[in-house]
Amino acid sequence: MQLAGMIQAAAAGHFAVDPGTGAELMRSLTQMREHLNVLLTDAHGLARATPLGDLPEALAVSDLNQQVAMGDAQSLIAVLQQFKLSLDQAHEAVRVGMANYEQVEAQLSEAYDRGLQEHSAPTPARVTGRVLPA
Repeated sequence: MQLAGMIQAAAAGHFAVDPGTGAELMRSLTQMREHLNVLLTDAHGLARATPLGDLPEALAVSDLNQQVAMGDAQSLIAVLQQFKLSLDQAHEAVRVGMANYEQVEAQLSEAYDRGLQEHSAPTPARVTGRVLPA
């Protein structure tokens, strides 16, 4: 399932995650986010001019480092920031999926309890011991 599909399915109530699985997913997503923050910090370091000297070659390498780090939508920082956004969206979709699961479980539990009550409620025949006329 694509991330956009997962987000839409969760919002529509069509994606549910049990609490145990959801907690593990959220823990993994949080760890990924923490690692990503380190990578972003390092990438921002690459975006600064590299002090390699005043030779044309040194300036070219410094410019290339900056271009790769933050030059356009395909640059390292842009890609990492997009990935960070995707992790945030996945985290939210899992949170909503867990809430969906809890809601469905509560509804099923309530329906089950109602069914038990309906089938175990005393009837006049049980109370009196007489057979009721049809």
